[in-house]
Amino acid sequence: MPAIDSALSDEDYIISKAKDAQKYNIHSAKAWMLTAKTLFPTNFKIQFEAYLMEKQSGNVQEAAECFSSLMKSRQNLPSLLPEISAIANALRSSEGSFLSQMFDNICPDIQLTILKTSVENSDDTMEHCRLLVLLLKKFPQLGVDSLVKTLINAEKFFYDNRYARLLVVETLPLLSSLESPRLLQRLVIKAIDFYNSYVYDENEHDITDPWQRLFGVLDLMGRQLGWDSFFVNYSNSLNKETYFQKLLSLRNSEDCRQLLYCGTTFFLRSLYEHKSLKGNHILVEALSDPEVAPSKRRKGDLEVTGISSHQFQAAANCWELLHSNDLISREFTKLANQLQTKPWAEGFADEFALYRGKYEEAMPQATITNLTASIVRVSINYFQKNYTACVESILAALPQLPNVEGILEPELIVGGQRRIGTRGADKGVKEDFKQAMKAQVARSNESVLNLMIHFITSERAFFLQLA
Repeated sequence: MPAIDSALSDEDYIISKAKDAQKYNIHSAKAWMLTAKTLFPTNFKIQFEAYLMEKQSGNVQEAAECFSSLMKSRQNLPSLLPEISAIANALRSSEGSFLSQMFDNICPDIQLTILKTSVENSDDTMEHCRLLVLLLKKFPQLGVDSLVKTLINAEKFFYDNRYARLLVVETLPLLSSLESPRLLQRLVIKAIDFYNSYVYDENEHDITDPWQRLFGVLDLMGRQLGWDSFFVNYSNSLNKETYFQKLLSLRNSEDCRQLLYCGTTFFLRSLYEHKSLKGNHILVEALSDPEVAPSKRRKGDLEVTGISSHQFQAAANCWELLHSNDLISREFTKLANQLQTKPWAEGFADEFALYRGKYEEAMPQATITNLTASIVRVSINYFQKNYTACVESILAALPQLPNVEGILEPELIVGGQRRIGTRGADKGVKEDFKQAMKAQVARSNESVLNLMIHFITSERAFFLQLA
């Protein structure tokens, strides 16, 4: 029989015997621990070793009972904090684990104590907020007002996107109501800012349906302020024309908040879809025969064609609505100044000016000489019948056009010859000019685009003379 180490206390001796037995006979080890718990029912070290033994053996229910006893006794809480932290981390993970299963087998009162303890003992603000989110997901009846205020007033909110994400993506869905309408409006602005920035961030792709999530935030605000539910229903916004017509009905409302927040969200989403779809396409005034008088059109009859035409018109009409009177314009400007990403600042303002026939505003500055600017100048100058400037803009654009590789198939050349003279196209054109163009097309096997570039460049003086 081995000698008993007189330096060990009775508790430590039994624990050491249980640990030794655990290596070869778990039942013997449990017998030692049962003896220890019977002799020393309030000893923290024995209770904790019993918990560790059940945890190492993978016994979920037994480990849950042991840890519950430890939490009830509240002894040596600092020694339990690492285990409490490990449980909280396991609960935040999407993957199942022993600790998360153990937590599920603990009674709700002890669960609440565990999570509250983790929150109270977190020093880092970010970690504190994450633990609060976890607590509120498990116990939503506690209310999230304090967490919302902590996040929205966080000094780092605008400098650390983690705070914004935690507030907008994880916390707001937990809200069912909020006492302060003013705080709720701040939340909506934060949500608009976050999702508007998120969709333009090329490095972020993990949030599904960001616009639908934003409409969920609008729904929260709408329910509290008694808004028409049509405007906060994401599905309704898919029919852009119908949704915009409903927005128009809010134009003369004394309370502009519904138009402001729903209209801004609809505008930003339409503009994002327009930018996503249009690629490298640009908006130009449609070309027509200058000798044919343009048809009389009302302001609302303007038509835009192209791959993103519906999205652009929705954005343009909504932009105009948000500037339709001093009140809504002033409030929209305030809101826009709080957004970190301003997608309308890049190209949309110029496109809108062209769309509404404000050619002086739409005309690119003389210092801008890229291909897009030259094409827009061609369009505006042609529509204004400033043909000399139009030709000069064409000539400025030609060197910037990409080379097109390949040749024109013989049957297409023949077909092209038959179509050179179209109805009324030859009228008033010098015969030598027409014949020169036909001759060049007939002789060449080059790309038609390259051929046209070469022809216009070589006939520069003649075109300027015609203008």
